[in-house]
Amino acid sequence: MFNLQPKIYLKGNLIEITKSSTYLGFTLDTEINCGKHIAKLAEKGRKRLQISGRGWGANSGTLRMTFTALIRPVLEYGYQIYQVASQTNLNKLERVQLSADRMITGLRSCCPKAIVLFEADLQPLSLRRQKNSARYIAKLKSLGSFNRTSRFVLQWTSNQRLKKDSPIGVMWKRGFLDFKIEPCIPFGCLTPTTPLDKVSFNDQLLTSASKHTQRPEMMRQLSLEVINNIPSRALVLYTDGSKSNSGRTGSGVYARAEDGLVFRCRFRNPDNCSVFRLELLAINEALDFAFRLETSDTYILTDSKSSIEYLKNWPKISEKTGQEIISKIVSLSQKSRVCIQWIPSHVGVFGNEVADLLAKEGSALPSAASGELFASEISSIHRAKANSTWKVPPAHEWYAENRPGLSLQSEGTRSTQTALARLRTGHIKSLKFVDKEKTYSSCPCSCHASPVHVIDCIGASARLLWSEGENEFVVLLERHGIMDLV
Repeated sequence: MFNLQPKIYLKGNLIEITKSSTYLGFTLDTEINCGKHIAKLAEKGRKRLQISGRGWGANSGTLRMTFTALIRPVLEYGYQIYQVASQTNLNKLERVQLSADRMITGLRSCCPKAIVLFEADLQPLSLRRQKNSARYIAKLKSLGSFNRTSRFVLQWTSNQRLKKDSPIGVMWKRGFLDFKIEPCIPFGCLTPTTPLDKVSFNDQLLTSASKHTQRPEMMRQLSLEVINNIPSRALVLYTDGSKSNSGRTGSGVYARAEDGLVFRCRFRNPDNCSVFRLELLAINEALDFAFRLETSDTYILTDSKSSIEYLKNWPKISEKTGQEIISKIVSLSQKSRVCIQWIPSHVGVFGNEVADLLAKEGSALPSAASGELFASEISSIHRAKANSTWKVPPAHEWYAENRPGLSLQSEGTRSTQTALARLRTGHIKSLKFVDKEKTYSSCPCSCHASPVHVIDCIGASARLLWSEGENEFVVLLERHGIMDLV
């Protein structure tokens, strides 16, 4: 049956039978191993590599930009599906990137792969697939039942019958389906033409000033100018969010009404929440308190400009938390004025300092009320994990760099960047392998031109290789006439 080739006609024309076809740029094959698609991606990537060239003079930064803009997107096209392929097939794409990395850095083929990637500051495609898959599945889940693909993901259960995992099965095994995502829902409480006459979103003080250029005392006086202009009968609420180094998060709200009533609220939020969302949750809690009081006006003072800008662009808000806030603001504005005002943080404004303290206390509480996170926060978590893994330098007897991409930061010509990269890795031009043993060409002083000898011969130190004096190192190489050995 597998080799059966029936004759099928469409309007009298015989349809050609093929074992692989392309749909939306993805090549399907009967083996269901994505081998043909990966082979096409690798071939297309190699062809584009030729435009980068090896000797046309572009520096490392330009070559890297060319690769990330024109070649890597080709290698990653359809990764959501082809990530189930065998490691042998996936390695074909890794080899294309490795070839590009060697062009970018000028490192030789004998240099270990991990060091080449580290010098070019290009994460392995396997690592990028993991964090990109997490972002993809989080975005899908956030769409809820309003999207067909999202609905399929939400209803998916592991019912594996084949030996090979499905794309969703792979993501499930990696834990990408375990997170609770806050859904994005169609905006139902407002239309873009709904007037908000009694609502204002102010992300500036009365006198324009930058927190980065003004002294804290000046920013405090400008903040007090705003606060003193608020009507005396208005309810003023201060909000803030806090996130610890361990990822624990909390929000705080502080208010003092005209009649002396003091409101203090602190609460724990899901771990790894973004500070942006913590501020939104605090504003949401402040609005709930405002609903319980009969006041003329409500002023919410926050030190988060991004939250104010987000709420100001309310017709495009799709997240549930943002929609709840806008809905409450609209309801509250039916009977009084509502103002969301920015004030600078940590300049000595009493209400803001109290809210900040409450937020820190909230992050220390035992548990959060809800475990839902934004899709962007899920993406940030996995991106941070990938970056943390990536920043661990490769173990090597000579290589001593502690941060990726040092070759890209070197100034000068491409030959200068290549010489420095080769010396840092220890795989210089004079290095040869004879019967799997390292040997070196002769230096002008008749000694073996090993990296250690080259450094000693020019009267430099290895520390200079990894310092800001690298240009001086190149000058010494050229002065002693041994640049060609590197």
